[in-house]
Amino acid sequence: MPSTFDVSQIQAALGLRYANIRSIGAGGMACVFSAYDSVLARPVAVKVVAGHHAIEELAVRFQQEARLASKLHHPNIVTVLDFGRDSTASYFL
Repeated sequence: MPSTFDVSQIQAALGLRYANIRSIGAGGMACVFSAYDSVLARPVAVKVVAGHHAIEELAVRFQQEARLASKLHHPNIVTVLDFGRDSTASYFL
């Protein structure tokens, strides 16, 4: 997991709507966190790319991935609920 990730950064980017944020996995470019959406009362997964991977070109590609994934509807594919960026990371839920 990139050293630039910590739960407080993820919490700051997502706001107070999401609670119980925990790391559940990491790959070469991104980390995945579990969280609880207090508005919709359901668990969610948050995929985050940050650090040197958050450069503009890769951030745009990550956003395209989120858009494409949001159009897919299948029981074996996670539904994309939201996308966001700040100065340190891009993420989707």
